[in-house]
Amino acid sequence: MSDLTEKYKYLLAGFESFGFTDEQIQTAVFSLETARQDMESCMDCDGRTCKTSVNRRELLDRRTGEFRVDYKQDGGKFYLAPSPEGCAAYKCLSFMLYECPGVLKRKEEISAKLRRVRNREEKREKVRVYGEV
Repeated sequence: MSDLTEKYKYLLAGFESFGFTDEQIQTAVFSLETARQDMESCMDCDGRTCKTSVNRRELLDRRTGEFRVDYKQDGGKFYLAPSPEGCAAYKCLSFMLYECPGVLKRKEEISAKLRRVRNREEKREKVRVYGEV
């Protein structure tokens, strides 16, 4: 498993059948990183202020000359994630904005994905240690 595949394994879970190459993953690193940050924002969400990439903006503070992060809420509650339909149509990593289904449902979706990846890794480890069953 390459370093990029390992880094984004939770985002790419369920997309193994597409067989993305390291070059395809490298090409999509910017979108993968944005989707990863959105996933983390969703896991930390309290339902009040959406902090995903759609709502994030950096403003220049004229007094200090530094950028500060602000979250606008007029963009709705959306998050970026890989799109199975887009990946199938274009034969490469494709992304889409999804509307938030609600805090609890979104956190359940992410938790289920995390569990599937962990369970798969545990099974691989058992096979490696004990040989094929």
